[in-house]
Amino acid sequence: MRPPRPVLLACLLALLAAVIPAASPAQDVAPPVAPRMAAGIADHFHGPGAFVRAACSASCDIKGSVKITYNMRRFLHLPYKTVGTGKGHLDGGGSINVLVDLTNRAIRAVRKRGGNQLPVTLTATAKDADGRTSKLTKKLKIPL
Repeated sequence: MRPPRPVLLACLLALLAAVIPAASPAQDVAPPVAPRMAAGIADHFHGPGAFVRAACSASCDIKGSVKITYNMRRFLHLPYKTVGTGKGHLDGGGSINVLVDLTNRAIRAVRKRGGNQLPVTLTATAKDADGRTSKLTKKLKIPL
């Protein structure tokens, strides 16, 4: 049997050093991460709208808005494309659900024209205390 080559041995040691991190005090603290978000349709108990779930490693502000297309705005005779907003604040790390309600004016306009759902685009932004920002855009059909 031939002795191992020094190059192969050095590669093996470098691989082990990369896989097994060295124990140091700087690695005891988890690195801060940008806020993570998910969205969906709100349940019937909260009324017509959407929700944004945000998870932050530090305190953060969450803002969400629900918009319709220009053609839908004209069809419903609404003055603005934004038909709902919501915001929330989280002190410290953790997660929060923020409700983005539809306005009563938009709900009445859809029902007046015989509709039972509204196609919207949900846009949400989460900004933490360190200035890291996450954005989320999702298309939904909100039942009324």
